[in-house]
Amino acid sequence: MHYFFFFYLRFFLFSVSKLRISMVICRAIASGEFFIHFLCFLLRSLHFYFLYRFVFFFVSFFFYLVLVDWGRSHHVAIYACFV
Repeated sequence: MHYFFFFYLRFFLFSVSKLRISMVICRAIASGEFFIHFLCFLLRSLHFYFLYRFVFFFVSFFFYLVLVDWGRSHHVAIYACFV
């Protein structure tokens, strides 16, 4: 599980650095160059895709900890509440 955390963290940091580079490139070019702007749009889309994956991973991991892992270690206490 720790491997996946670092895997997503690495992709998130990579996408943030790519977004910074793409924003600098987009500011430096002329506004009429459609192809370059399209490439910048793709870079931003990739950034938000990896951001979505990163957030989704943490939300799902949180629910795993709360519902599955916590439930395993406290199943007796949970059962006692409903009896």
